Amino acid sequence: MSGAGKSKTLLQGYQRHLAAVTESLRRSEMLSEAEKGIVARELSKPESTRALLQTIGHANRAVDFAVVRSGAADLPQAAAGLSATDFKKTAELLVVANKVEELTAELKVFRSSAGYYLGKMKDGEAVGRYSSEYWKDETAAAIALRTGRFSSVMGLIVVESSGFRAVVASRPAIETFWTLIAGSSHSQ
Repeated sequence: MSGAGKSKTLLQGYQRHLAAVTESLRRSEMLSEAEKGIVARELSKPESTRALLQTIGHANRAVDFAVVRSGAADLPQAAAGLSATDFKKTAELLVVANKVEELTAELKVFRSSAGYYLGKMKDGEAVGRYSSEYWKDETAAAIALRTGRFSSVMGLIVVESSGFRAVVASRPAIETFWTLIAGSSHSQ
């Protein structure tokens, strides 16, 4: 399959997964409509990306992950209907998401001759650029940081579907996702 065809299939597969997650969230009886909105926003955060990728074919696991991350319920409450394996995998995803959140919390807005960018600071000095974009003004860069609407120099892309926005990670993660999608289409 050509690169463009593979990318389109990847995007369609991810959109189907996001649609399944959306439907699972809509059917949730343990959450009020307001809580469902909070959970949906949690799933749209960059630190939820890995969980969305790791829950392909398990929409309920993705919702339970976001329920806990949003604070709507604790893990035993949110995952009461999950198998022991799904419970364990959801707990692991929560640990990883917390680590990603710690990493992105360290990002700051910096200025260079090319414009404003997102990077990290060590010992009071900028030590590297994290965003692939440069912005003309500091406010635009700060908004990108706050909303997660930026690409990493490691090749992150943003996918939107069914009201969710997700950042799909670097090339290895995309290849892993493609393998999962190709494998699930052969097993059906």
